[in-house]
Amino acid sequence: MNESKIKVYVRSKMNENSNDIWNYENGTLSYVKNRTRISFSEFKSVFFGVETSKIYKDHVKEIINKFINDKNITIFAYGQTGSGKTYTMIGENNDGIVYIALKDILPSKISISYIEIYNEKIYDLKTKNELTIYSNSNEIIFNNLYVCEYKEALEFINSCENNRKIGFTEQNSKSSRS
Repeated sequence: MNESKIKVYVRSKMNENSNDIWNYENGTLSYVKNRTRISFSEFKSVFFGVETSKIYKDHVKEIINKFINDKNITIFAYGQTGSGKTYTMIGENNDGIVYIALKDILPSKISISYIEIYNEKIYDLKTKNELTIYSNSNEIIFNNLYVCEYKEALEFINSCENNRKIGFTEQNSKSSRS
């Protein structure tokens, strides 16, 4: 059996006041709420109360190593408002997956870009300009790559984070709008 190129992980931000009962076994996540069992399948792993650095070491580092060895990769966070996407990817005080990965990828120089998809348009978060992305055969071409080393990459990401579109919601006072 071929293993899928797409691996889906779940990181749970447990609600201490919840009466839900969660269970993860053999790739299936299930919970019981009001005596009803709901199940979700095909997860590579589920994390309850696990530090981002451990998730990185045990699961993400192998993906980053593929990138270091000239493979294209994507690490993507998805979830509802307030579920912890930004916390997992960016972290607090530079301890998210992005910053941990940069330490492994650099000190070699890399080309980096930071984009935002908002209202079906793509923006360069460094310049705030709308972007055009081109495809040439199997290669995707961005017209906004910046070459930098680790310290420059940190400054670059922090600058771009300040340019993200953020709004207030009932669940999150700093919710990304993109």
